[in-house]
Amino acid sequence: MDETQVDWSTQAKGDSLPEMTRGPITQEMLKSYAKASGDENPIHLDPEAAKQMGLPGVIAHGMLSMGFMGDYAAQLAGDLKRVKSLKCQFKSMTFLGDLLTLCGSFKEIEIKEQGQNLAICQIQVKNQKGEITCQGEARIQVDL
Repeated sequence: MDETQVDWSTQAKGDSLPEMTRGPITQEMLKSYAKASGDENPIHLDPEAAKQMGLPGVIAHGMLSMGFMGDYAAQLAGDLKRVKSLKCQFKSMTFLGDLLTLCGSFKEIEIKEQGQNLAICQIQVKNQKGEITCQGEARIQVDL
């Protein structure tokens, strides 16, 4: 079992889930994400353009952080196919140099009529200052 993968049969409501880190965020990372996503907004790529928009500097794409959340959920599940939904709410900006920690807690197991069990997990992305940059919920198909 991967160190981030979870044994769902042992989880109790409120249990913490393993952490995962991403970053530090680099300009090269943002350029690659911009190219892959088609989001080449200058606030993600050009420090001067970002400052002209009233920002202190380049900011990371919010969807990059959500992508990290999806990767985290897939690691918890052990297989991307088991991640059935992912919700995200952006709370604050991510900047160049930020080191992100993904963490979460187990909420409950939802039993579906089709016999499918879904682990409901609260997920947060925090920067190195402990500030929450985004948070959400993942529903992961589990075997008990």
